[in-house]
Amino acid sequence: MAEKVLFQTTLTQVAKTDLEGLGTLRREGNEVYRWVKNASADTALTVGGSCLKYNLYPATASEIDKRVYPPDTRCTLTCFEALPAGVPVAAIGASGASTTCFGWVKVQGVEAVTVNSGATAVTPGQMMIATSAGGWTAIPHALAPNTSIAMPLLGAVLLQACSSVSPQTCIVRLRCLD
Repeated sequence: MAEKVLFQTTLTQVAKTDLEGLGTLRREGNEVYRWVKNASADTALTVGGSCLKYNLYPATASEIDKRVYPPDTRCTLTCFEALPAGVPVAAIGASGASTTCFGWVKVQGVEAVTVNSGATAVTPGQMMIATSAGGWTAIPHALAPNTSIAMPLLGAVLLQACSSVSPQTCIVRLRCLD
């Protein structure tokens, strides 16, 4: 299958219509982005936040990566799982006739994201998951110092120490491309 190399939009551009083909991947160096539609009718996606994709039933594999949801949206349909879908590169509006609900989300690469660490400092190597507060939070399983960083199947790994101040911006390596 051929990969698209010419795009109508910049990475930070959002649109009212599907200009790139839902689910289209865009490679820029070591980073990968996916063109998606915000499927929420109520909530916009924020820059540096997080978004989810739902494995709905019945669904084909080709449909899973086309629509994303804000992290505070609960699956009210029949769904098997909610998976991290990436980090919005620009604010993507809620779905609607007159909103810019199409845009790019980063699915692979290094990114500065909003981390909601609560009252606990987080250390490099901790795996991160999307939170309902619109950012990322650490899974409570830290690696021992000076050990290799194991990537989660889908999500992010913290690359720098973050204090207990919440929310804050921290650097992670994303892996939301499956």
